[in-house]
Amino acid sequence: MKTTGGDKKTQLRGTQSIQRAISLIRKVAEMDESGVNLSRLASSVDLHPSTTYRILQLLLAENFVIYNPETKQYHLGIEIYRLGRSVYGNTVRERFRSLIEKAAEFSQDTVFLLIRAYNEAICVDRLEGKYPIKALTFDIGSRRLLGIGGGALAILSYLPEKEREAVININEPIYPRFNNMTAERVRLAVKETRLRGYAYTQGNLYSGANSVGVPVTDLKEDLHAAITVTAVDQRLGLERAREVANFIKSEILAAGLFTP
Repeated sequence: MKTTGGDKKTQLRGTQSIQRAISLIRKVAEMDESGVNLSRLASSVDLHPSTTYRILQLLLAENFVIYNPETKQYHLGIEIYRLGRSVYGNTVRERFRSLIEKAAEFSQDTVFLLIRAYNEAICVDRLEGKYPIKALTFDIGSRRLLGIGGGALAILSYLPEKEREAVININEPIYPRFNNMTAERVRLAVKETRLRGYAYTQGNLYSGANSVGVPVTDLKEDLHAAITVTAVDQRLGLERAREVANFIKSEILAAGLFTP
């Protein structure tokens, strides 16, 4: 079958649109930490603002980028992190598996490994302890807003202040879905976490389930992760949470990683 001139033009336009979308994603990625506005994006890829806006709307609809209406900045969306999760998540899982196993053996409860995905945290590993009564939990691949649950709160608490505030502002409209959580309560929890050195939450994800989250990073600080232990509230009170957190911290340091 012969390709007509009209078909070739359509193919060319389709290819051009894909190239433009990829260029925009790359530019958003380069400036993801601070975010980037529409005019700067348009000029950086040499596109008219209206064309840039149309492409960004498609990327927003597919969750490849997100938009902060307060700062008017674009950031990478959760779909980008999902695409990279299979490779990056496997690498992180292998790196932390020994720590997860030791935490599960010590606590006898369910242990999770979470990594940051902009305004959320993704569970990349999970291991159940031997204690027979389990708290309600989530699966590998599940996402949590930063600030909700022990691990996601631990990650949020040790981001740079400006970055942390940007995340809280983005998540603010969604926080009330979790036991009427508010941005102010999250900020207070961040202060408590930083004073304590680890996160401790009581039922802000599931009623009757407590969790302790210990932040962990590497020398370059390009890894934002947390090891979390979740248990029924009777098993994970303040004193027990402190014991679990101190054990995880000691194992993190022994592995050559860093935790506050």
